[in-house]
Amino acid sequence: EEPAPKAPIIRIPFEERIVDAEKEMKANYNELKNYILSYGVKSRISNSGDTFRLHRKTYVKITIAGKSLKLYLALNPEDYKDSTIPV
Repeated sequence: EEPAPKAPIIRIPFEERIVDAEKEMKANYNELKNYILSYGVKSRISNSGDTFRLHRKTYVKITIAGKSLKLYLALNPEDYKDSTIPV
């Protein structure tokens, strides 16, 4: 028996995902984005998500996974070693 061929992975760009997102997700994304931009960082949208940087250092990244936003923060993992937050 030959194994069934795998379905090709279709990558949807972040801009397309946010346009197709529900109203509540767009509102949450815009609120987060405006708050982050208030700190003077620059935003750059790529296929994977929206990255916020200042002088080559990335501080925050927002992506979409299914019906939720994922927020990645540049934190020191040592500060959260004994906490319940997975790092």
